[in-house]
Amino acid sequence: MSGTGGREIIAKMFQVTKRLTAAIVDKAEPRISEKYHEVPNAIRDGLKRVEHKDAQFVSELDKIGPAARIGHGTHAPEQSDAPLLVADELDRLHHSGARARWANFHSAEVPRREFEAWITSPTEGPLPALHPDSAMNCWEMIGRVGVVVGVVTHAQLHRLYEPVSKHRRRWWVGWPKNWADDMARELLPHGKRRYVPGDPAGPQPQRGDVVMWGNGNHVVVATGRMSDDGSPEVYSFWPPPKDPLTKDPATGSWGAVTDAVQISSIDRLTPFLRKDTKYAEPSPEVWFGRGPW
Repeated sequence: MSGTGGREIIAKMFQVTKRLTAAIVDKAEPRISEKYHEVPNAIRDGLKRVEHKDAQFVSELDKIGPAARIGHGTHAPEQSDAPLLVADELDRLHHSGARARWANFHSAEVPRREFEAWITSPTEGPLPALHPDSAMNCWEMIGRVGVVVGVVTHAQLHRLYEPVSKHRRRWWVGWPKNWADDMARELLPHGKRRYVPGDPAGPQPQRGDVVMWGNGNHVVVATGRMSDDGSPEVYSFWPPPKDPLTKDPATGSWGAVTDAVQISSIDRLTPFLRKDTKYAEPSPEVWFGRGPW
């Protein structure tokens, strides 16, 4: 709960309390006064004390500052320019030529998933270096960048990955049921808007917005520019469209070394997100919004 959101909720609670109290006094005063003359006045005095405490509480919130009000230290302090910081770091990675191994949670990839091991560690150690054999998926690359620029914390990611840790201890492979759906909600915690292909007058992602196909089928970050194909340009960590996405016949993993950050576009990536391109099934809907920072 952010400081601003928490204050709004508490303020609404006080308002509801005051309205209920006032309604009780107005409706019940004639009858109560017949036997208990002091009760309505006592209720009004109580209401005044509530209003006084309301003012005191708001004052205390202002004194402690936003950092102390956020998620008991789980989240980094909210920064208005966080989306731009993430986008700038992704841009730097793109121009650096860095490479990494895109991979999901296949058992063959677990030993390479150093960033996941860092997330699930109970204590925050040094962030693992990015190199061609370090395996992670698209949203983990974005999360790692968030850590690098200081808008995402180890504690925040550790909390999100607790179900994975429990699952790993039992099954080693894959992820818990419904966890991907939970992650999709966590990646767009401030609300989401739908991107409509071919509608330039419709909502468009801004620089640093998280862009998501379906319920986390693929996750990227908007550059804030339009591509030459007329769709929003994005920073993407995934082999397509530059590199093929092929299955290793020996392990069954789809993992592959590719650019840590490609600059692509929504329209270029969308065909690869169809569940079955052979039958041209509809691609997942595309959503966007501010990320988890």
